Amino acid sequence: MPHRPLFLGAALLASLSVPLWLAAQAMGVSDLAGLPPRLWHTREMLFGFLPAVVAGYLLSVMPNRSRRLPRHGVPLAGLVFLWLLARLPLPAPLMTPGILVIIDAAFPAAVLGALLREARFPGPWPHWPEIGAVAVLTVGCGASRALFLLETYPQFWQLWPGTLRAALTLALWLIFLVGGRLTPSLTRSACPDRKCRMAIAAPNGFDRWIMAVTLPALGLIVADLQSPAVALVLAVVGGLHLARLARWRGWLPLPLKVRALHFGYAWASLSVLLAAVAACGWTSGDTARHAAAVGALGTMSLAVMVRLATTLGPLPRADLRWCRSALALILLATPLRLTAGPTPSPLLWFAAIAWSLGWACSARALAQGWLSRPRPSDTARPL
Repeated sequence: MPHRPLFLGAALLASLSVPLWLAAQAMGVSDLAGLPPRLWHTREMLFGFLPAVVAGYLLSVMPNRSRRLPRHGVPLAGLVFLWLLARLPLPAPLMTPGILVIIDAAFPAAVLGALLREARFPGPWPHWPEIGAVAVLTVGCGASRALFLLETYPQFWQLWPGTLRAALTLALWLIFLVGGRLTPSLTRSACPDRKCRMAIAAPNGFDRWIMAVTLPALGLIVADLQSPAVALVLAVVGGLHLARLARWRGWLPLPLKVRALHFGYAWASLSVLLAAVAACGWTSGDTARHAAAVGALGTMSLAVMVRLATTLGPLPRADLRWCRSALALILLATPLRLTAGPTPSPLLWFAAIAWSLGWACSARALAQGWLSRPRPSDTARPL
């Protein structure tokens, strides 16, 4: 299944990127793979980790719903190679602007081509919004490298923070879109009785209306506008998403891998509310960004990865005990990171340790499920 190597690579990258960044900062290292350590860490999470998770999810789910075999063998190995190539340091002769931009954009572009081929076949829904998000990531991967290479031109270098904000808000939009489908569906499946399942609201016009107003509101975050009017819009949108989340009854007795979807969606909603507070100048935008990156993106990505790795594909699957430990550690890392502040501190190190251990646990679980040999009698369960 495509999600296995891509999710494993994403988990290893998430586990290693934070300690490498902090170690480089502590030792005074000024360059990691051609970028300042902090920018390297941010860029790898948004243009390395995020594309791998999105690609693993879509390449596994779209063929499953169109009743086609998912990508495997040499084509899948080629995708994984393109993703790894953009993560590894290259020899000096290849460190030219044109080659670097092509290498960075090659993986999401290849994934986009594969998804467009899958979209030709019928299914419950064609996933066009998610395919559009992959197209935006393709442009973002190349543009983020190009903007850094053009640092000698201030007019282009000033676009770098906006590119990072755009990638992070794209991740939030995907969480609201995909999480808005998965969370109520899986919560309903996990409920023990019919009365409990009927209490969970099914998608309706309210959900579509919220998604319609979310995209322009997230555009205000990308533009980094600060005014009471912007704060009011973001506060309303964040509150609407919390109301949407409440309709899914996350307080019911649920397995941790399902409850984690609720936590991830809650952090995405809270990050929009924190952006509203930042628009009033009452807190820094860094708090809202870390709520989105660590809380929303980290928790929701891990919850989706755990769901697929423990239910989709031939057995044996990922060890659920390691998955539970990973989810608990990521949930711990989020409040620690938000209270740590922007400067190095013991809380920041504790948050980094919890984050890295959480993703290391998930990598351990994914590696076990990926490398173990399936039994002939095992059959796959649908998502």
